[in-house]
Amino acid sequence: MCFRNDNYGGDQILRFKKFINYYSWLNDRFKGIFEFVICDYNSPSGGTILDLNIPWSLLSPLKIVVVNEKQHDKFAEGKGRKILDYVGRNIAVRHAEAEYIAILNQDIFISESIAKIIFEKKIEKKFFYRADRWDFPFEGLPLENPELMEQYARKSASILHRRHDLQRLPIDAPVIPGKENEIASLPLVGEVVDHENCIFRGRPPSWKDRILQRINRQIDFEFLGLHTNAGGDFIVASKAAWEKIHGACETTEFYMHLDSYLLAQLYGAGFRQAIFAYPHQVFHADHDRTARLQFQELVPYAQHKKNLSDIALGLS
Repeated sequence: MCFRNDNYGGDQILRFKKFINYYSWLNDRFKGIFEFVICDYNSPSGGTILDLNIPWSLLSPLKIVVVNEKQHDKFAEGKGRKILDYVGRNIAVRHAEAEYIAILNQDIFISESIAKIIFEKKIEKKFFYRADRWDFPFEGLPLENPELMEQYARKSASILHRRHDLQRLPIDAPVIPGKENEIASLPLVGEVVDHENCIFRGRPPSWKDRILQRINRQIDFEFLGLHTNAGGDFIVASKAAWEKIHGACETTEFYMHLDSYLLAQLYGAGFRQAIFAYPHQVFHADHDRTARLQFQELVPYAQHKKNLSDIALGLS
């Protein structure tokens, strides 16, 4: 995790507390499944997350790595944003000792079912794992009763962010109570469905795609089957996989699709995608996004898609 101290989204202290309460409870529930590694990357308020009134001691074992302004400026040279999420995540991963890495934000809550699959060691190193994201209102999320969080999120989820699928557009859909299973991501042709554990497992990229991309660069990255929608909010992969790709892309610029590059890197390095299918869920406590309006991306999406296809198909 890369935590921040700029009140992004509003009510940040309360958000942190609810995140900590839930994962502390989940960690107890599954007998120490988590090691918590947090990077505070150049907090813009002058202090660090350690200065906040937050019960860090509930997260155990816990490592917090603080990157100060001097270190940040040496890397950023006065350019880009104060908080560099993926640089911070790379730092956190380097300090992790666990066999698998779960990339999370402080407004992301995984369902108990996903934690159970991980706890029972039903994940494999040759895969990286994704899931649909279900947005729900932050207001009303229980603080003192974290065991009720998932029940609240399931009942109040309003927007689903699912994978790219030519047969099911748009990729963001309103949640219809009682029909969650009908709107959630489905397996694509060639994927193996593990009905017992509710996981779709993908296959390596085809030679046809690799050859076509090498000849005429016409493969559309969106439809390689990678679940890039809200890609940076939840990724599980082995630490060995993270090391093989040398971490996520590090840049001082703002890119809306930076998380997609990480998925393309993993895919291009030979790791296969697996998706935790419904009824597994990853919940996002929704928040205000006006802070993003100040960021302007200079690279057109068409160029990103070309870059991503080249990376995913081993040409870059």
